Amino acid sequence: MIQTIKIEYTEAQTIRCVARHDIPEANIKEGQGIYLTRSSKNDGTYYIATWNYAEMRWDCRCPATKPCRHNKLISVDCSKPHSLQGFKPASKAEKFAALVQKYDVRYQAPAVEKVLAQAEQVAREADEKYRVSPELRKAGAFSILR
Repeated sequence: MIQTIKIEYTEAQTIRCVARHDIPEANIKEGQGIYLTRSSKNDGTYYIATWNYAEMRWDCRCPATKPCRHNKLISVDCSKPHSLQGFKPASKAEKFAALVQKYDVRYQAPAVEKVLAQAEQVAREADEKYRVSPELRKAGAFSILR
């Protein structure tokens, strides 16, 4: 499992993140809030910290004894107000609506229109092939039930 991330463009002690996609190699789910805390080596290495729901605390993946200084930095940062920048995880309803649009044939208009056009063509061809002559209709030899 991934424990660290190398980041060279910032000197921040803590970085609060929201996962935009699942990261299975780090055991992080889409929309999950995580913290990256700077290593004491100051070489751009950041430890990943995720929330442990069972113990109700942040789990830092550093080798130090717990609670480590990274957990203390996270606790300080958690008390500050934050805003998400440009990301909103999809709700269950939005995910369901996307799946319905993707797989429900009623929402696949071009495919449905193509099938309807083919069905109409087959119906026209059958009507022309099995058409009853007007002479037979006038004679009353038979009637067409509808």
